[in-house]
Amino acid sequence: MIILIPIKKNSKRLKNKNFKLINKIPLYKLTTNFAKKYFSKDQILISTDCEKTAKKLKSEGLQVPFLRPKSLAKSSSSIFSVAKHAVTNFEIKINKSIDTIILLQPTSPFRSINELKKAIKLFRKNNLPTMSVSRLQVMSDKIYFYKRRNIVQAINYYFKKKSYIPNGSFYIISKKDLFKSKNFYKTRMNFVELKKFKNKIDIDYHDDLELAKKQF
Repeated sequence: MIILIPIKKNSKRLKNKNFKLINKIPLYKLTTNFAKKYFSKDQILISTDCEKTAKKLKSEGLQVPFLRPKSLAKSSSSIFSVAKHAVTNFEIKINKSIDTIILLQPTSPFRSINELKKAIKLFRKNNLPTMSVSRLQVMSDKIYFYKRRNIVQAINYYFKKKSYIPNGSFYIISKKDLFKSKNFYKTRMNFVELKKFKNKIDIDYHDDLELAKKQF
């Protein structure tokens, strides 16, 4: 099992978001500090295209065996392609096979180890991909969809079932499933619902960052 932390230098919606500061700490450091606290350093694999960050984290004992190629540091680069490159090259370096990947993204600055342990336990029961989610608070008989420049009401459409969306805090998946489906999702998955507001924060925009700063 490895902890994969992707740290891209540039970003589109919020410039250099992985390096934005919360209480004088870069976002990526909040995630690497969390990982170091609860996992062995030889399990923590960093994928970054930033040479300065690579040197710094390597000096802390984390696994940074390569710089991410520019072709995988674009806004169009999928997290699957990044993960596949990292896992494949790391396996060659350590001459061992990796069977499980836990993805921790720096844009989720707050995490609970208890929630992550719960997810790992669920994953080990049935080997289904497992992710953190937030519940959607939608219960309405007035649901509208976009159609031809307007919004139209969906007749006989009512949200009665509980609905959830991924919040990006963590994903757990077997290498076999990841390489087969080419993403971290499957039709059926285990989930851990995050209850604490701050743990649900996923930073993509400036407003998200300001919200996170208030939670520190």
